[in-house]
Amino acid sequence: MNTTACVPEEELRHQELARLKRRSNYAGGVAWLIMASQSPILLVEVIGALILSGGVSTSLTLWLDQYGTAVTAIWGMIQYIVMLGVPLGVGLYFCRKTDTTIIVNQKIPATHAIALLSVGLSMCVVGNFVASWFSDWVGAEPISLPLSDDRTPLVLLLSLVSTAVLPAIFEELVFRGVILQLLRPAGDVTALVLSSVLFGMTHGNVEQIPFATLFGLACGYFVLKTGNIYLGMVLHFLNNAVAVLYDFFFPDLSAPEAIAWNYLLFIGMALVGLIGWLFLHSRAPQAISPVYDGVSSWLTRSRRRWTCWLNPLIVTFIVFMALMAAFEAILPSLLTSLQELWPSSFAMWEEIAPGGFPYG
Repeated sequence: MNTTACVPEEELRHQELARLKRRSNYAGGVAWLIMASQSPILLVEVIGALILSGGVSTSLTLWLDQYGTAVTAIWGMIQYIVMLGVPLGVGLYFCRKTDTTIIVNQKIPATHAIALLSVGLSMCVVGNFVASWFSDWVGAEPISLPLSDDRTPLVLLLSLVSTAVLPAIFEELVFRGVILQLLRPAGDVTALVLSSVLFGMTHGNVEQIPFATLFGLACGYFVLKTGNIYLGMVLHFLNNAVAVLYDFFFPDLSAPEAIAWNYLLFIGMALVGLIGWLFLHSRAPQAISPVYDGVSSWLTRSRRRWTCWLNPLIVTFIVFMALMAAFEAILPSLLTSLQELWPSSFAMWEEIAPGGFPYG
């Protein structure tokens, strides 16, 4: 029996709007929880350092560094797992409340998966160049991976686990799993773009936000087109692993050498991506077709879209993270200006903490 036939259309629209608002609140809440989960980690970092070092240090990471890179790296992994694990657990609870499935593992042919990954990696390389151009345009300093000078197989393994394996699992589950899937009733285009923007803003700095947003679009697109979140995890792992291996094996490249290698990488990945795209175009054109909303709804597409984009939790998160990134970008020049205005205060700081402020 069709129960909706007895319900007025206006009431159906009201119910759907309420469900969409609830889902948007859940998505925004997970994003905010990622930031909030850093507070107890920072508290443990400071209190643990004060206790273990006898009040000498306020950074547990720096204090643990005396015991070797492995110990510091493991502590960093624990922090990361807590920071993403808590939001993931809460997000899974939200998905359960809304009957949302986050593990989509539709089978795809291996040849199609390889071709998609080649296209995805080429998109990542192009996105890196776009992000680098943007960073240069705004005068931001490039981000370097926190690799140790001790370049041993153990350090490489720990770097791959912390920088490639863990983010590929946790970030894909949180953003392409929980957040993307929660927002899909608003339409796949809205869910893809908005989840990618949230993913980008979570990185919190001008250097990483552009690339992370573009990368989120690539991963989300493949998840939507293939119905397989594991493909997004593999693409995420490969992208981060390439960065780790590049920095590990070529740490001391001069500027001309780095430019040459970057262009070779760009040309090589562009050719590989083109081959993958041509293969998919002939064998599986649906895998590289545009994303459409395709949602049966009582609400208009515009109403669904703006219900999500104007959600208070989502708007405040994006604005807050944008302000944080802007503040971090101007902080070095701001401290330099303050040092010129009040040199005596900065001289006193040098006596308290030799080496001065971390910026400036």
